[in-house]
Amino acid sequence: MSNDETSDAAVVATDILVAGLGADAILQRIKLPTLGSTGCEIVTCHMPDGSLRKLFCKFGPLAEVEQPAHCFGVAYEAQVYDQLLSAWQGDVPRLHGVLLDETTQTVGLALGYLDGAAPLDQVQQPKAGLLAAARWIAGFHHWSETAAVPSFLHRYDTEFYRVWMQRAGHFTRHLHERYPWLPEICERCQRHLPAMLPPATIIHGEYQANNILDVHGHNMATDWESAVLAAGEIDLASLTWDWDDNVASLCEQEYCLARWPDGTPDDFALRLAAARVFLHLRQLGDSAEEDGSESRIAEVEELLPLAERLRDLEK
Repeated sequence: MSNDETSDAAVVATDILVAGLGADAILQRIKLPTLGSTGCEIVTCHMPDGSLRKLFCKFGPLAEVEQPAHCFGVAYEAQVYDQLLSAWQGDVPRLHGVLLDETTQTVGLALGYLDGAAPLDQVQQPKAGLLAAARWIAGFHHWSETAAVPSFLHRYDTEFYRVWMQRAGHFTRHLHERYPWLPEICERCQRHLPAMLPPATIIHGEYQANNILDVHGHNMATDWESAVLAAGEIDLASLTWDWDDNVASLCEQEYCLARWPDGTPDDFALRLAAARVFLHLRQLGDSAEEDGSESRIAEVEELLPLAERLRDLEK
């Protein structure tokens, strides 16, 4: 589906979705940049009682996302909001409605628009927000350890890790001569990550600063297309990706205190190191093209000390 087709389908779907919520009219619509097959609009509606309602509308194809994937699409996200987040008492965007339109083959979400919200990576002083985000996701993980797991929810199992570690090795094969240790790391992780990263809780899956909103001093996670049953340390590793060691260490402390007030598990450091290695390898396996760019080479070189740290903790 082209961007133009996605945009046209989103316009039609917005009209249907907003009408289904009982709105009299759409007073304003602001189209946001299309990302792949996903379209977004900010819509201001006039309601029958005379009030105005501002919505963030997100759309994507109704068909399931092709595998392999670690982001499962808007239809999947709609289920996450409807069957999982509705039971969570923490702050998440309010779900106003879901559209499954067979005519346009489009799925749409209408979420409450949050005036004044900004992604954590765009606020002037993100450190406090990152620490709060570490506490927030720890609380979500703690809750989800005993929550009912919806049957549709994907999980990171042995096959998932096998596929992504193989992809990382395959799409970096042009760098193996330069970095002879790389294929060995991919192979070892294929064998060992499933045991080191058990699916013990429900995770966001892409818990990075750009997916976490600062809403007048409160945090709120958005973009739940990657929610799965997996190891919570993956979310913590995502949160601290590319932040300096001091900030990362403080986030780890806040996370542990919030998730395990009675004491951090002995294997926490091992799981966190494994999560960081996994995220780097998944990043390397996420491109279907050989890439010898400086950024790609930097990603590979950043992997080695993380893998060495993991190997030391395994001993």
